Amino acid sequence: DRWLRSGSTNQRIAGITVLIIVVAAFVFWMPIYLGLPLSANGYRFRMWLTSWI
Repeated sequence: DRWLRSGSTNQRIAGITVLIIVVAAFVFWMPIYLGLPLSANGYRFRMWLTSWI
């Protein structure tokens, strides 16, 4: 929150970048959270580590 309201351009860019990454990750893994049907390839694409499967 502080980074987004900062007067420094670098801090503002960092804050917006982090926010975009968090939203993108949420949307990427949302089908698993919601239990939506995925193809086998789509499921494997989201399971990056073998310990997650």
